[in-house]
Amino acid sequence: MKYLKTFLMLFVLVCTATGQDVQWESFLLAERAGQPLATEGRVWIPTSAGLLEYEPLTASATPHNKVTAGLVSNTIEAVAQHPLTNDLYIGTYDLALMVRPQGSTTWEHLPYPESFNTGQEEEPLLYCMAFDEAGVLWVGTDIGLLSYNNGTWSRWENTDSPLYGAVWGLDFSQDGHLLIASHGAFRKEGEELVLLSPDEDETEEPFFAYGGSAIHEAQDGQLWFFTDLGTVGAFDGENWNHITHVPQLNIFGASIFITEPEPGALRILIPTRSQFTWNGEVWSQEGTYQDWEKTLSQYEMPDGELLTVTTEELQVEGGTVVTYGDYPFAGPLFQFKNDPDGGLWGKDRSSSVLNMEAGAELTLEGEEGGPLSFSRYTFAADGSFWCAVGLSVVHQSGAEVTVYDPADSPFPEVYGWELYPGLSGSEVWITTYEDGLYRFAEGDWEQQVHPAFDERYISDIAVVPGGIWATLIGGGEVNVAFWDGSELTMLQQGDQGYEDNPVSDLKYDPATGRLWALGYSSLQYLEDGAWHSYELPFGPSEGQFFRELLIQGGRKVIWDDAQAAVETQGEWAVYNAVNSPMDNHRLTAAGLDANGVLWLSHNHRAIAERVQLESLTAAEPQPLSANKPLRVIGNPVSDGRLILEAPVPLSQAAQVRLFDQSGKLLETVGLEVGEAMVGANVSTLAGGWYVAVVTDAGQQYVAPFVVVR
Repeated sequence: MKYLKTFLMLFVLVCTATGQDVQWESFLLAERAGQPLATEGRVWIPTSAGLLEYEPLTASATPHNKVTAGLVSNTIEAVAQHPLTNDLYIGTYDLALMVRPQGSTTWEHLPYPESFNTGQEEEPLLYCMAFDEAGVLWVGTDIGLLSYNNGTWSRWENTDSPLYGAVWGLDFSQDGHLLIASHGAFRKEGEELVLLSPDEDETEEPFFAYGGSAIHEAQDGQLWFFTDLGTVGAFDGENWNHITHVPQLNIFGASIFITEPEPGALRILIPTRSQFTWNGEVWSQEGTYQDWEKTLSQYEMPDGELLTVTTEELQVEGGTVVTYGDYPFAGPLFQFKNDPDGGLWGKDRSSSVLNMEAGAELTLEGEEGGPLSFSRYTFAADGSFWCAVGLSVVHQSGAEVTVYDPADSPFPEVYGWELYPGLSGSEVWITTYEDGLYRFAEGDWEQQVHPAFDERYISDIAVVPGGIWATLIGGGEVNVAFWDGSELTMLQQGDQGYEDNPVSDLKYDPATGRLWALGYSSLQYLEDGAWHSYELPFGPSEGQFFRELLIQGGRKVIWDDAQAAVETQGEWAVYNAVNSPMDNHRLTAAGLDANGVLWLSHNHRAIAERVQLESLTAAEPQPLSANKPLRVIGNPVSDGRLILEAPVPLSQAAQVRLFDQSGKLLETVGLEVGEAMVGANVSTLAGGWYVAVVTDAGQQYVAPFVVVR
């Protein structure tokens, strides 16, 4: 196990605001990289963990991301340089483009026109982009081909081919035509997009792409097209040749990297999978999966040296190696659980759990040696460890490990168990979803028998004195019920004040004796036999519902896919990707320990945040509802002057507020509001991540910005 570190290099980002009490750390591992770009003295590498600026002369690398450079996203898919102005452009996967003008060190957001949203709330997803010689920027997205020329966006749909859709790759022919990789291969001729792919009847293999493709014109003039179905072929201008199904050549939407060791020969890299070479006659595979499992991209630099980007290093032919990452986990974090002392544990691999503060691992050894892989786990009240291994349940108490399986226990031969700790000793409750409910206490197993447990799916339970509360799903209904071991009491609307609302999570707080029921959009608690509504100053994110309630150390956390809300001493703070350095990817797990440390992980990827909550002040929830962007002119801010541009004229009644990354409202100094411009003196702010919020005429405009010192 690699222990957590205070500072991790480059893409494993540590975001700690200086001069502020709050500590917000982000850990990101590059899992994907785009085509690098060489400029004078630099190589720019777009990755899923930001933009990497590599300087070959000094063998050093500098990250550009949400924290260090004020980018709108950490997921950078492409980078390109304007051939006439030398301005640098980057394409983010989820929030359009950003531009750094020649001679500047600040990035400016370049959004798509609202008309490109095609009625959807989300912006188009970007896959690739490239400039032509005239300075027109071509962008491949999930809604097809876009172009940007002298401040004007256009969308290209000039074809009726069913093989035109998302654009995953771009290239230019030697005569200057734009080549487009969609479900088929296209070439732009004037105002038309002309299909080049052969008719299916002409090939033995299916020659179209399902979810990813690549295109490349080689030095010998052959146009190569690669599909995610493993088919590759070359077009000589009249006929398709060399059409074949290359084993394991599955792109599945990821980039494919093509270099030419010599005319007529190709080297293609399928990131993290394999590499193939073409010698002019046949394809051959180079190495094994293990040789390429960490390789993200390859690029032939202007001096002819091959640059290889891995998940943690830049490797240059000739021996130069630059380490840019040291991710402290084995993989994405998931399944956060607390031990009886409030310590937080999480899984980053199948065979262990990790103490999130100490870095210690807990594993179980199998009978044949080597660690056991387990799916679910929990800690009992006495600190002993329970987990599910295949069809069995394993209990570790001290040095003693006991295995319970269907042969000597009452539970059935099923998978997918969930384990819940009891209130004392080694007690544990186990649900097998629609296959019953079981309790272990004082050394014995006991099946809980009731028709509802056979007819309904048990999605959650909370153990309380005298029994359990359970959420039961079935018959198109979601019900909460109390089970005392012999009788089941199903709650109905109005029972003891209970509000009939689908419950997503149940939690019992021994410190207060309250049972908490988190609904899709509300929070209730049971106390002294009566249900009460707990007022929340916010709701779930748009189109989302609350997923989990965490209670530890006198704090509460409620989270959904896009936000985490923290209650400390009765005051709530709401954190999301707009008003904090949180990553843009959806939240998939959260954990809170008794010391006020909150962990968040995103989208089942190697992205995680650690937030020290001890000194957080209450964040106003208004930034959560912001739905329009502000433009920060000159971001990061280095001269103490914040300049904002709103997309519409502002009235004299416009309100401007600045927040730090803890959500604390800051005092604004030297504030000026013009027709569509806002200026503020931020010379007194320490270096760090902030958010500006402008409210006017019922609309709210938000812009994150970075202050550097």
